[in-house]
Amino acid sequence: MTHIAKLGYLHRDLATRNVLVDEHFTCKISDFGLARDVSLIREYESRSQGFLPLRWMALESIKDSVYTTHSDVWSFGILMWEIVTLGCTPYPGISSMILRQQLENGYRMMRPKHCTYEVYRIMYRCWREPPAFRPSFKELCQQLEDLISKAQNYVDLVNIDERLFKGLTRCIPGEKY
Repeated sequence: MTHIAKLGYLHRDLATRNVLVDEHFTCKISDFGLARDVSLIREYESRSQGFLPLRWMALESIKDSVYTTHSDVWSFGILMWEIVTLGCTPYPGISSMILRQQLENGYRMMRPKHCTYEVYRIMYRCWREPPAFRPSFKELCQQLEDLISKAQNYVDLVNIDERLFKGLTRCIPGEKY
């Protein structure tokens, strides 16, 4: 995302479903269907009413249909939360109908109990208001590299919070879904 932002593009649909991982665990961002070139204007205002990934969108994008690199950073924080929770849907227990109001009132997803404060602090900074207070992708990259260099466990998968998976069903081999 540092490279994409540096080129002046907005992804606008950054989520785990749009990250490809190869056998060497190299991650590649995919699905640029909502991407926009903002190299000359710095922000994009959407005028269409098409389907948008609400639970991954920054508050300013939900409220005002304004997208900047800061809104992609917000989505990156959501993507981090998805990874830590092994792919759970963001904002569990909150309907899409009331999500905007909750975010306007300052609600942010809580730290999963199996996630360290260091990892959560990085994702939480991605959700800061106003958007200019969020880290850049370059800063996020440095923070994550620093974290990785310490070679510690930052997610405790033994003690994962089972409530995150409430309402999910297992896929049965051969079952159509």
